[in-house]
Amino acid sequence: MKNNKKLLVIIPAFNEAKNIKTVVDNVKNHKYDYLVVNDCSYDATDLICEKENYNFISNDKNIGLSKTMRNGFRYASENEYEYAVQFDADGQHEILTIDSMLKKAEEGYDIVSSSRFMDSYDHDEKTKVFIWRIFRRLIEKYCKTLITDPTCGLRMYSEKFMKAYVDIPKFEVEPSTIAYSIKNLGMKFIEVPTIVHERMNGESYFKNKKKIIGYILKQIRRLTITTRFWRYHKKNNEEKKL
Repeated sequence: MKNNKKLLVIIPAFNEAKNIKTVVDNVKNHKYDYLVVNDCSYDATDLICEKENYNFISNDKNIGLSKTMRNGFRYASENEYEYAVQFDADGQHEILTIDSMLKKAEEGYDIVSSSRFMDSYDHDEKTKVFIWRIFRRLIEKYCKTLITDPTCGLRMYSEKFMKAYVDIPKFEVEPSTIAYSIKNLGMKFIEVPTIVHERMNGESYFKNKKKIIGYILKQIRRLTITTRFWRYHKKNNEEKKL
């Protein structure tokens, strides 16, 4: 492990047979501890992990990214990792960003997110730019924090965040959860610059405009309505412990 810190790279994977070996070998070459969490893929993802003797677990059924990450966080907590980073299995995330994220985490930040747009929103895909601008304004209004790239999935989390994530079932690895954690749980947040590569194989979620619209509406609802019930849930949990 680097910098004598217990960092776990969590690699959620669903039908990433064409990409998983390149991604995991890259993480291994940089000497990071890692865990592949196979979300009940119906391709050869699990077979490749088994053949290559990768460190991996498999969900019994397909449960989606957020619950898959919850299983990864549980593993990290059980094995006493101080930090965990979500690292997608499609080859888009830049491995070299992890070191700069870890430095910020060691300074006391609970959520270290990567950003392609810390200085500008210049991009040739207008639909994506529209999404990022909506999230930026909503989150800035909600938690008084500027997040320039809220949809970038390369994030590092502290033990404090992982414990909250496991304890609050409504949490997802989405901008609304990040905003809630900053505003209501007092977590410290910062961004570091990164680059994002083209997906090696397969198609990005954001290539489908119907899915994009659904994603926007869901996140707006979560930011403006659903998080109110999270506060109630947290209060109930605290009362039960008394």
